[in-house]
Amino acid sequence: MKSEELSTFLKISEIPTTSFYEYKISNFIQHEIKKMGLDFDIDEWGNIEVFLQGNYNEEVVFLAHMDHPGFEIIEKVNDEIFIESKDPIVVPAPVVFDLPKPTVSGDQVITPVADDLAGCSLILGMLKELKNKKSNYSIRGIFTRAEEVGLVGARVIAQSKRIHKDSIIVSIETSSELPGATSGLGPIIRAGDRISTFNNDGEIILLSSAKDIQETEKDFRFQRQLMNLGGCEASAFLPFGYRVTGITLPLINWHNGNPNGNVESERISILDYQNALKIMTNIGKLDIVEPEKYYKRLIDLPEEADRLKHG
Repeated sequence: MKSEELSTFLKISEIPTTSFYEYKISNFIQHEIKKMGLDFDIDEWGNIEVFLQGNYNEEVVFLAHMDHPGFEIIEKVNDEIFIESKDPIVVPAPVVFDLPKPTVSGDQVITPVADDLAGCSLILGMLKELKNKKSNYSIRGIFTRAEEVGLVGARVIAQSKRIHKDSIIVSIETSSELPGATSGLGPIIRAGDRISTFNNDGEIILLSSAKDIQETEKDFRFQRQLMNLGGCEASAFLPFGYRVTGITLPLINWHNGNPNGNVESERISILDYQNALKIMTNIGKLDIVEPEKYYKRLIDLPEEADRLKHG
């Protein structure tokens, strides 16, 4: 992995964030997009959008959310809890866990916030890689708000219907490890979440990208799994007729809870992060994926089918 790619993730995952208080992350992302020389829009709900026009109108939309589980102080009932604060606390105010700064340990990034600032960093890395390349697919990156309290940012976008219905929606996430979805064995191409099963039209684009990479990188690893411990933003678009899919990084200490029930930093695999970025950026090299071509080997009957007539 390029040091710059990992540096961006380490920087962004050091910034405290929680639902409705994503302004510091939003400012960081806006600054990074400006450095790339790209234009962006901020909608009335504070979601950030970046669009890269491709050779065709077929569009792949990547979403990641800027918030992380935290707390909101809405009333002072005991001033003693504010003693360690350097600045006066004005309520309402966000509160997050006081955890060590992000660091690299072996093949892992250990950070207070992997969910979902890893997704935000991946989209930034993808935009930087593709901004000067003319892809066949048009690419849209969206950074959303208030996912952790009910996919709110994604839901308002879906309800607005401003994204074309033919677009493929790809949720970029982290999700707790499961049997068959192990940290360090590659990113997960997500078949679904706790809420719903996703669409094959979207998934075959991700699978085509991953298999294309394997043509030249024989040791390239990815996984495929229905990640049913949590919901993700792909499901926010399903009720409105969108085709959705997702990429997720297996997460250790999901939402800062370790197996013993204590608070601990989250952990993701550097290899998983690196390979997720490869899948995303490699979509920029693909021809438009047609289902008929993808399934050609199943559509074309083998010679052995004739034996059924005489069986």
